[in-house]
Amino acid sequence: MRNTELLDTELIVTSPGRINLIGEHTDYNLGYVLPTAIEKSIVFKFHKNKSENLCNIYSEDYKKGMTIDLKNLSPTNDEWENYFLGVLNEVSKRTKALKGFNCSIKSSLPSGSGLSSSAALECGIASGVNKLFQLGLSKLDIIELSQKAEHSYIGTQCGIMDQFASVMSSKGNIILLDCKSLKHQQIPLQLGSYKILMLNTKVSHSLACSEYNTRRKECEAGISIIRKKYPNVSSLRDVSKEMLVSLKGKMDDVIYRRCSFIIDENDRVLRVVDALKQKDLNEVVFITIAIVS
Repeated sequence: MRNTELLDTELIVTSPGRINLIGEHTDYNLGYVLPTAIEKSIVFKFHKNKSENLCNIYSEDYKKGMTIDLKNLSPTNDEWENYFLGVLNEVSKRTKALKGFNCSIKSSLPSGSGLSSSAALECGIASGVNKLFQLGLSKLDIIELSQKAEHSYIGTQCGIMDQFASVMSSKGNIILLDCKSLKHQQIPLQLGSYKILMLNTKVSHSLACSEYNTRRKECEAGISIIRKKYPNVSSLRDVSKEMLVSLKGKMDDVIYRRCSFIIDENDRVLRVVDALKQKDLNEVVFITIAIVS
């Protein structure tokens, strides 16, 4: 979480979105990813309202507000509300010190653009109440409870990459994250004459309504087949290309291609990291462009 400061009784939290250089659909398969935070973000302004359980939240962008009763937390039919409800529900499971507060929100992150505005929203609200009420939650606590909130209140069975990048990124670096162990390295991102461009295609990217959960189920179906021959396998992270090829005849073509992509993608992430450490940007470009082509 970046640029967090306490001003008198007002807390301002800036929660960034993220890009992922390479490592798509590998996080929920416990593989490797290579994300980092971006400058576009959501800004939260908090203050305590002296009530025991009423929380008032207002979005300056949507001109929309809501009041949450901490003693009566349950999902609604409004996805926007559920992000807050889910996070506060997860925080309430961990501490009884959470009380009423007011919060206003303003975002420079385009909603549904694939820059993880949902993770920025979740981690921002969790980080804010953590500092406002001195709850003692660690950064990893905030990451994990935000992910669980998205699973239970939004219905998107996301991996941990988006929340991790929003909280753990540092300026000038990109994160090599092992989604199995959660071990991570800050890899210097020295682009030289290259630039990373973010293009808003205006195509809505709603994970909960997209093929995301379907893709996850297809990967799980592949694991189920692989385990019949290799019972020690717990995720696609544990599967080699040779193991997968030996079972090609047992799988639907779509399932096989999903699994094959994940295995290859994990290898590509590590190759890109090696190239970045060697400052070989031509190799980085070659590896990432080869995926598209």
